[in-house]
Amino acid sequence: MSAITIIGQGPAALLAASFIQEVQQDCVIVADSEGSLPLWSGSFDFHAPSDDISNPWSLLDRQPLMLPAETWAFLWESLVRFERAAGIPVAADIPSHNWWTITCTGKSKPVFVVPQWQYVQKTFLPVWFIGFQGLADSMADFQCHTYQQQTSVDAGFHVLPNPAPWTPSWGPIRWASYLDTDEGLSWLVSEIQKVAPEIPKTWPILLPQVIGRRRAEHNLQALTTALGQMVFEYPLVTPSLGGMRIRDRWVWYLKKQGVPFLTGRATSVEKGRVTLADGRQWHSDHVIVATGGILGGGLEVMVDGRLRDPLRDTVVGRIPPGRAIDLYSWGQAADYGTPEMTACGSQCGGWNPNQDGNGGAMILATVWQSLCRTGIFSNLGSCNSERSVTHVGK
Repeated sequence: MSAITIIGQGPAALLAASFIQEVQQDCVIVADSEGSLPLWSGSFDFHAPSDDISNPWSLLDRQPLMLPAETWAFLWESLVRFERAAGIPVAADIPSHNWWTITCTGKSKPVFVVPQWQYVQKTFLPVWFIGFQGLADSMADFQCHTYQQQTSVDAGFHVLPNPAPWTPSWGPIRWASYLDTDEGLSWLVSEIQKVAPEIPKTWPILLPQVIGRRRAEHNLQALTTALGQMVFEYPLVTPSLGGMRIRDRWVWYLKKQGVPFLTGRATSVEKGRVTLADGRQWHSDHVIVATGGILGGGLEVMVDGRLRDPLRDTVVGRIPPGRAIDLYSWGQAADYGTPEMTACGSQCGGWNPNQDGNGGAMILATVWQSLCRTGIFSNLGSCNSERSVTHVGK
């Protein structure tokens, strides 16, 4: 059916498909869920350990997969190119340093490639938080206090009353749907204008990341124009509208390029034959597994600590008794031990993005590793220069 089958629909799967379609190879994506993008804001992190957050390019030797600087540059430039082609607003140039963004708790966090609807800064500056009374995760007072404590710079906040249509059942997606309408945008502009005299004109205004699913950039620009100062979003906990926007646009872009998306749960892969739960089968020259590892259900942790790969019904490793399960660093070997399969993203072991701040690098490097083994990048010499330490355990 297809030269390459990608199992999964998270960022690693979408990135792999983007590279494959660019070289005009056939591929198909099959998944039974939306993937992990709705679980995160959509920023791609390079490397940000606690001792140095400013220049990830100086820390390439700390990555679990060693690649030359020119290969990293190619991967980041490709990611930016794909995102921009999909209508995701990211800067055209890859950064030379990390940026600071602000989390849903008001803490500052280093990030690398970030959609332009999300607030980032090089240094800590005064900001003004706006919260919504009927949005549970919008804690503007707490965020303001946390930000001031961490950064020692000024901050302010205001909580807006609920709009007339609001009901207690509204969550982030319902808020975004309302703000995608002209009525919702008019309400938001009007309410912020009422408190605008209290906000210093040079301070950015930060809103919860629900300012539309389809019209986020339009709404933020309308607010910036109406208020005469910059307006951005800060990410919330899941479900993440930022990640949903990226997924919506990236899937649309790939479908426009002719990549088929199949809905179904892959239950086995044997000698290139992919079988789904409903009985559908086809043969692929290569299968890329991007099912999220332990967190995404691509690996199962059994009661005795063994890691089971449900696609092949095999045990791929074992967590020693008495050892804490680190969901971010245990996973499948990248080469899967078979010539027709590779793994990428969180399905691979040996990475700990929660600790090292390199989740974006993990996605880029493991997709690169997988596509080198499929032959997609075989014409590039750096495929032979990688030093991989990705493995089943730590």
